[in-house]
Amino acid sequence: MRWFSTPHRGVRDLTIAIVISGIFTLWLGGRLEQSPDLAGLNLLGWLVEPAIFVAIYLTLGGIWPRAGMIPRFRGNGGWFLLAATLSATLAGILLLINQVTGLVELSPAAMKAGAMVGLTSIGVFAVKNVVEEFIFRGFLTGSFAETRLAGLPGHVLTGLIWAVWHLVYWYTLLPEGKIAEVSGLSTHALVLIGFIALPLQSILLGELRLITGSIWPGWLLHTLNNAFMAGLVAANAVPRGNFTAMVFTPVDIGLVYTGSMAIIGLFMWRARLRGAA
Repeated sequence: MRWFSTPHRGVRDLTIAIVISGIFTLWLGGRLEQSPDLAGLNLLGWLVEPAIFVAIYLTLGGIWPRAGMIPRFRGNGGWFLLAATLSATLAGILLLINQVTGLVELSPAAMKAGAMVGLTSIGVFAVKNVVEEFIFRGFLTGSFAETRLAGLPGHVLTGLIWAVWHLVYWYTLLPEGKIAEVSGLSTHALVLIGFIALPLQSILLGELRLITGSIWPGWLLHTLNNAFMAGLVAANAVPRGNFTAMVFTPVDIGLVYTGSMAIIGLFMWRARLRGAA
C-alpha cells in the first residue's frame, strides 16, 4: 500500500505510535501497582509495542529492505571492528581519567565483580537491542534516508524520538530511587542528559547504518555500550553526586563519552558525503 511506503508518513506514524504506547504503559502501570510481579510484563510491552507497529508497517508497505536487517559483512569488516572496540576504548580512557582525578576509587574485587556483571548481561542486552535498533536505526534512520532530512538532521531527530520513547522508562519503569543510587542524580537531571546523549549517539549509530546498509554494526556497538555500563555500575565506577562527574562518567550516558561518539559519527558523515559527491 502506498501510504505505508511513504517515508515521512512512516516517521510521523511511528512517533505517534510511540506516544500512544507510552500513554498505555503509564495507564497499565497504574493498574498493575497492586501486582508488582506483573511489572515485567509492562516493561516488555513498552519495548516490543513499537517494534510490532514497525513490523506491520513494513509488511503492509512491502518495504522490509528499508529496515536494514541483513548483516552485510562483506566489505564492512572495518565498521564491525570499530563497533566491537569503541566502547572498551572510550570506557577505558575515561575510567583512567576518573581514577587519576579521584572521581572514583576502584578495587580489584570491584573490577572483577563488574566484569562478571558486564559479561553475563551481554545476552540480555543483545536481545533488547535487536528490538531497539530495528525500530530506531532500521525503520527511522531508513525512513529519514529517503527524505530531505537524510543524514545529520535525520540522525538528530531519530535520537530525539529515541529519547522521547525512553521517558516512560526513566520516570516510571526504572525502580524508584535507582537513578539516585547509581549516579547521585535526580531523574530530571538524567532525562536532561538523555536528551543530549541519545541524539549524539545517534549520529554514529545512524552513520553505521547508512554506510553499511545494516543495523548490525550499530546493534553490536549499542550492546557493548550497555554491557560496559552494567559492569561499571556494578563496580561502583560511575562518579556520583554532581553533574560535572556525570559529564566524565565512563558509560554511555556520559557527555564526553557520547560526545566522542558524535565526533566520530560526524567524520563518517562528512566522509560519506564526499564519497557520494
